[in-house]
Amino acid sequence: MAFTRRNVWAKNGDFDDPVLYWYARGVRVLRAKPISDPTSWDFLAAIHGFDPVLWHIEGFLTLGEKLPPYWVQSLYWKQCQHGSWYFLPWHRGYLLSFEAIVREAIKQEMIADEKKGIKVNYHWTDWALPYWNPADPKDDYRATQIPPAFTNEYMPDESENPLYIKQRYGPLATLPQKIAQGSQDAKNQYASTKLSLSLKQTLTQPSFMGTSASSTGFGGVKTTFSHEATTFGQAESSPHNNVHGLVGGREKVKMGKDNKPLKDENGEDIVERRGGLMGNPVTAGLDPLFWLHHANIDRLWEVWTNRNPKHKNPYLQEPLPNTPENEADNQIIELFNRTQKEWLDGPNERGFMVPLTSGQVWEFRPKDVVNTLALKIDYQYDLSYQYDDISDPLKGMATNPVGKLPENLGSTKTATSLQGANRTSIEIQMDKPVKYSPEYRFFLSLNNITSNKDGRIINVFVSLPKGAPGYDYPDLHAGSIAFFGVSQASAGGGLGVTEVFEITDIFAKTGFGGWDGTKNLKVTFIPLTEDYPADDIRVEQVCLSRESFKLEQ
Repeated sequence: MAFTRRNVWAKNGDFDDPVLYWYARGVRVLRAKPISDPTSWDFLAAIHGFDPVLWHIEGFLTLGEKLPPYWVQSLYWKQCQHGSWYFLPWHRGYLLSFEAIVREAIKQEMIADEKKGIKVNYHWTDWALPYWNPADPKDDYRATQIPPAFTNEYMPDESENPLYIKQRYGPLATLPQKIAQGSQDAKNQYASTKLSLSLKQTLTQPSFMGTSASSTGFGGVKTTFSHEATTFGQAESSPHNNVHGLVGGREKVKMGKDNKPLKDENGEDIVERRGGLMGNPVTAGLDPLFWLHHANIDRLWEVWTNRNPKHKNPYLQEPLPNTPENEADNQIIELFNRTQKEWLDGPNERGFMVPLTSGQVWEFRPKDVVNTLALKIDYQYDLSYQYDDISDPLKGMATNPVGKLPENLGSTKTATSLQGANRTSIEIQMDKPVKYSPEYRFFLSLNNITSNKDGRIINVFVSLPKGAPGYDYPDLHAGSIAFFGVSQASAGGGLGVTEVFEITDIFAKTGFGGWDGTKNLKVTFIPLTEDYPADDIRVEQVCLSRESFKLEQ
């Protein structure tokens, strides 16, 4: 039997939907367990990331609270795969573990209710983790809102709602109220927010695996076990990272003692920016909305593989008959399969470890979770599932062609600081005149992005007119930088992360370079929300490259 994961808005996103009501009941059970229990809320969140200081600040860890033994922590915790071609399969297995544990908690809650004589008009075998798709084209404005089951502080019986947390400060959490009040600034910000939810670059990727030099692929670049991000695949970049920032965001907090705000030399309140849970990998799993967001990312993996027959997960190719004329081709197939095996059986260092309902460990590899309809784990667990909707939101839009090795066309010579700036424009100087030509794909690479804080979103535009608001020029939007895990990748002299955006369509629509070509490309950075002067943000290098491909006749 396959469980069916459904859209969180299928029944208005509130507690009239038994899926959300029982999700809340299950979460409450998990949150009541100690962090040392592998089936507890906190333990499961720590598998994604753990920082005792941040967890204590946010109220999820008390001083002196007993943690699991070190060997248990090293087996399970701080294991999430980011900036890696393992990003999608690791999170799929992680979701399966969480879903099975919540379903078991729901089952026990239903049994307890029935023993009390409370009639239950729902069966635990009907429950599956719902997904939240803010980019749903069929339900535009409502889809971007956080469903009421996650924003109401109380359940229908007036008990505290375990799905509600206050640490959501991003635009998707704050804009609906401002828009309802008629704020034009909020409406403009919403238009900019929508740019960060675009699925175009992600779903038109021709290959699962990419390279760090140009197209990073749908699933990411080849890595070993990778807990800290470096270069993001397109599914991870957008919408994954962007939604984390759009929900988590940052909040102004007045600094002070004894309820008295601290003042600077000018008499102004001293404030800091506190990040929301979803905006940081080490706290993201503590937000009940996190799991629905990742269910949607997992769903988009199914959308991508189904929207085009050429979209394939890593697989092994059968060798040709062993004859002299096939020797060269079989050598190529052998090399191809060697790389594919590194994903299917990887990572070589260790398997991925998650707990199941009885607390025992499940070790899995990517090959174990490729087929969502064949997820039987020994005789006890059948975790197979499907989605209610994997239709193509970009129907009719072609997949981009596979290009050859990238050619660098130009780059900035000095680092770009985005500190203390609400808007920054730079120019890439090309080595020779460049113009759009249909036999090329063009890429904008933002290399070694570093920051001391997470939770921000910066929209990036190409050839945007001076002073023009980005929301008026959606066709010039190259992509969005989401600062999710960037501070972790920057700490201790770290090199930060790299984002790659394809800008072929922008060049085509603007006729970039004209007839003779140009040696300049203007790139503009516009923060989605107000400036945070204390943030130290740098982009070490911005590069323009292209890949050639064979035009179809």
